[in-house]
Amino acid sequence: LRSTHGLFALHVRGDSMIDAQIADGDIALLRQDEPRPGQIVAALIDGASTLKRMVREGRRTFLRAENKLFRDLIPVESLTVQGVFVGLIGRGKR
Repeated sequence: LRSTHGLFALHVRGDSMIDAQIADGDIALLRQDEPRPGQIVAALIDGASTLKRMVREGRRTFLRAENKLFRDLIPVESLTVQGVFVGLIGRGKR
C-alpha cells in the first residue's frame, strides 16, 4: 500500500466470506474509495455493519456473502459503503 490516507482495518467476525478466503478472526484492510460492482466492501446496511461483495443488478444494489449458506442482503432503508477491501491480515482459522 502506497499511502495510509483513508486506510482502516476491521476485525472479521463470522464465516460469511469464507469462500473469498476471508475467515473469522482475520483483519480486513479497507480504503475509503468509490466502490465498483463486484468489489468486496465494508458497508452499513439498514444500521448494521458488514463485509460483503457489492452487487448491482439494474438499478438495484445489494450485498452478497461469499458463502452459499448466507442469503443476499437487500437494503430496506439504506446502504452506505464505508470502504473497499484492499488486503487481509490472516489470523483466522481456515
